[in-house]
Amino acid sequence: MSPAAATRQLLAGPRRLLHHLGRRGGYLLTLGSGWVGYGASITVNARYGTSRGIAILTRVAPIPFWGWLWIAAGLLAITAGLRRGALIDTIGYVCISIPPALWGAAYAVAWYTGAYQPVWGSAIAWLSEVGGFVIVSGWVELPRATIRAMRGKGPQHGG
Repeated sequence: MSPAAATRQLLAGPRRLLHHLGRRGGYLLTLGSGWVGYGASITVNARYGTSRGIAILTRVAPIPFWGWLWIAAGLLAITAGLRRGALIDTIGYVCISIPPALWGAAYAVAWYTGAYQPVWGSAIAWLSEVGGFVIVSGWVELPRATIRAMRGKGPQHGG
């Protein structure tokens, strides 16, 4: 088997899954998985910079609570990504937006108040991530027939 054929075979499963999920569902599945991993890392061993940067949040609840929030948001986003429908997608995008919005806001407060100056870059990163979610959540998932027609493989193109 040639390397190209082996690569196509290796990618066939993920391609079928992405085809089934669509772009929005695939995005939710991917980000949800990342949130579960990030939440687990915070729960098990929060880094010093993270602890200092989110001090305003740790006054409300301990770090393991926030780690479990990331995990729960990730699992809900994964669940939403595996299902189809506008309402479930909306729930998924709200879920993946909450933890980074809280992180970005906490980091911005820590920077602004001088409590922990090095987090200004993290504040920008997390808040811009939320902006990206807003953009992706507005994507329209086109029906498969429309996509095939756009690629020249639809019925009107002899496909």
